[in-house]
Amino acid sequence: MDNVLFDFYKSLYFNTGFTPTNPMKLYVVPGDLFQIHRGKMIKLGNVYKDQMVETFDLVQRNIFLDENSWKISSGVRETFRERVSVDHTHDDRSYVNQRLLFKERGSFFFSGESPRGVRITDWKLIEEKLIVKITQQYNAFREIFIVTDVATVDSWTLAISDLPDAELILTSSEDSSGMLGLADKEHARATKSINMHCFEKHIGRSPGFFKAKKLVARQDRIDHFLSNLLRGQSDYAVWEKEVFPEETAGVSTFDDRNFMQSWHASRSNLLMPAEVSVANVLDFFEWENMSLVDIEKLCTSYNGW
Repeated sequence: MDNVLFDFYKSLYFNTGFTPTNPMKLYVVPGDLFQIHRGKMIKLGNVYKDQMVETFDLVQRNIFLDENSWKISSGVRETFRERVSVDHTHDDRSYVNQRLLFKERGSFFFSGESPRGVRITDWKLIEEKLIVKITQQYNAFREIFIVTDVATVDSWTLAISDLPDAELILTSSEDSSGMLGLADKEHARATKSINMHCFEKHIGRSPGFFKAKKLVARQDRIDHFLSNLLRGQSDYAVWEKEVFPEETAGVSTFDDRNFMQSWHASRSNLLMPAEVSVANVLDFFEWENMSLVDIEKLCTSYNGW
């Protein structure tokens, strides 16, 4: 596993509230349903397209977002910038070269231009209806997310280092103020890179950033289930000592703290299908915001990026 993307994903999440899709060229819209599998988003459907929700009236469009929040960097510094003149007989041109040094693995810079948002406006009106319909239509899935907000940008630029002391040299026919201004230029290009994970530019408005909610088992149901399960496991440990005294001598075969932590990590897996029905599904499930733990799963790569 590899989480070279995590610092970028985490920083954008804290600065804007939005998370990039993975892969970043995967586009999403409000109402999209997805799972996270091996560090990638797998889209399953859309609650509007699948008519789980009857109307688009609850979607607000063209929300202006703070552009300054979409220009972020970590561990990057400029070591030089110079203008180079190219003297031709009939065409005098000059170029700006910039050298950027990346301190650590995962150091990055990102810039998104003219961010705009679209979102589901009154979540309270549909959240319970969606729990009923999603658990019935997608009852084989124990963890599912729904996109509630989407941000689009006119263009974005991203660079991430693969190793410490990575280097990127950019060249552009236009100069710009600020360390990241040159990279934003449409015709800026990388002329040299050393130990870089990626340098990507995307031109054209694209819905590649989102907020989501996750369908989870209600905590009170989980606490009740775990309490009963914990008693059973404790009795099992006593039984082991009685039946296999030599094999378990001097060994603690049951740790209730590790047991509780491991089960809480996947709450929905604790519910038995037979327990849940249309009549009582709201007693078992609820929505919670996508967390930093989910974001770390999303940006963890297993086979490269």
